[in-house]
Amino acid sequence: KTAISTISDINFFNFTPTSVISSGVDSFFVLTGIEGQGSLPGELGFGINYSYSNKLMLALDYKLTFWSQYKNDANPEVLENTYRIGFGGYYRPNYKSQQNFAARIYYKFGLYYEQDPRTLNAQRIDNYGITLGLGLPFIWKRKISNLNIGVIIGKRAVTGILEESFTKISFGFTFNDREWFVKRKFN
Repeated sequence: KTAISTISDINFFNFTPTSVISSGVDSFFVLTGIEGQGSLPGELGFGINYSYSNKLMLALDYKLTFWSQYKNDANPEVLENTYRIGFGGYYRPNYKSQQNFAARIYYKFGLYYEQDPRTLNAQRIDNYGITLGLGLPFIWKRKISNLNIGVIIGKRAVTGILEESFTKISFGFTFNDREWFVKRKFN
């Protein structure tokens, strides 16, 4: 749990239509710089993974977030505690292959289920999906790094009320440069 400070502004306008073409401002109210307090929730999580010979890695992850501890004077909300469970891993056929680039690629996969801290008609919003990705190796500063490409295909839903399907595409880089942490002998 982490304490935060908030600063908010309130702008209130009330319009009354005077004719089809124009409307008049009935009332106008502005408050700025309202200071408040808040707290972000704590989390508890654990995971376990299994690796085999730089070829295969499987992992299971669980996280519990205590959203009922959330507080924000600027925007008060009542939230519920949530959890997230995920399973995934990667397969890399042969990381030592000199001739076959496809054998050095990380083929990544995963599944997840999580709850949203908000409720709709006293029902929880469920979020679940599958993840697929590739880790494409390249050489940078004489070290192997990766271009990571991923896609998430998922759904958020409250049974019978709301459904949202989504696809998220991501790109990222992993630079394996350990020289950042090497203590220099001379400055």
